Amino acid sequence: MNAITAVTDYLRSSKAELQKVSWPSRKDTIRYSSLVLGISLVVAIFFAGLDYGLNALTTQLLTLRVNAGTQAPASTTDQPVTTPVVPGLDITNDSGTFIPTDVKTEPTTGNTNSAQ
Repeated sequence: MNAITAVTDYLRSSKAELQKVSWPSRKDTIRYSSLVLGISLVVAIFFAGLDYGLNALTTQLLTLRVNAGTQAPASTTDQPVTTPVVPGLDITNDSGTFIPTDVKTEPTTGNTNSAQ
């Protein structure tokens, strides 16, 4: 059997199988597509709300944690309350971004020639 005969047989059998398929009607296709889009939209809204809620909760908890370190001590001793620090991150800055504390930056002198 040569290659052309094999391809021809394959195409004929594929056509015969496709004629046996029970294709959905236009109405069913629209209904199923609408169902998929609707469920996808509901799931997207659910996860967006979950993301927003968890983000707000995390921000609130971090704010409370940082503020707890700046308030007066609750005990009668004169020891200040310290906030535990996560190594490598400074969450006490006012810009709202994390600044690595373990990265050392050298002041620049304006000299761009590094090889001297």
